[in-house]
Amino acid sequence: MRRVLVVAAVSAAMSTGLGVGTASAASVGTCDGGKAVVINSSGHTIRQPVHTGTGSRNCELSRGNSGAGVRHLQIALRVCNSASSLESDGIFGPQTEAVLAKVQAKLGVGVDGIYGPETREVLGWPVYDGYGKLNGKCARYTS
Repeated sequence: MRRVLVVAAVSAAMSTGLGVGTASAASVGTCDGGKAVVINSSGHTIRQPVHTGTGSRNCELSRGNSGAGVRHLQIALRVCNSASSLESDGIFGPQTEAVLAKVQAKLGVGVDGIYGPETREVLGWPVYDGYGKLNGKCARYTS
């Protein structure tokens, strides 16, 4: 009987389109932290938003989110994506949303003002040297 109820609930969700087949389906949830990703043998890193529970970078940020993941996104937007006036305060508010939508349009991805896997793949990310200092370069990281 329990299995029948689960199947019925899944079928109902699919027929009403509740989260099934949407672009966010690949997301594991909200990016609630940040992760340094080593990008070369010299120890250079980029810092990207991450879902701390899974360690996955396939997460999302949108208006109302805050924390390290938002701050890493804001720094990337400011340093590498022509948003020099954006403050890196770690709060995803209307200014971050508007800047992100503008960058999404410029880079040719879906414009919704929400950070997710598709946007992550096309953004430029600031490169940090082996000592954790910005080195003035930007990189795209798709792995």
